[in-house]
Amino acid sequence: MKIINKNKYRVMYGLEFINPDEVKEVDNKIAKDLLKHPNIEEYVGVEDVKNLEGENEKLKKQLALEQAKNKANELGISYAKNIGLEALLKKIEKFENAE
Repeated sequence: MKIINKNKYRVMYGLEFINPDEVKEVDNKIAKDLLKHPNIEEYVGVEDVKNLEGENEKLKKQLALEQAKNKANELGISYAKNIGLEALLKKIEKFENAE
């Protein structure tokens, strides 16, 4: 886990120090102990945030597809197993407009 020392002083852990504003990768057990200190926080870098955002978008698309499949099933619309979201939404829209 990455941690950051937001103190104005060094913090010692074991036989090592983490300097002010320094980010260090430490094992989870040490991180758990260090996080009990004031102004020691878990650090999440920009790359980590971008990876999480990408994963979040992927999950949103999967959820939207599952919701569309549920709606199509309720309406009795048949579709291929590997249909994409846009194609399925078009089928649903066409079905609803035909009624």
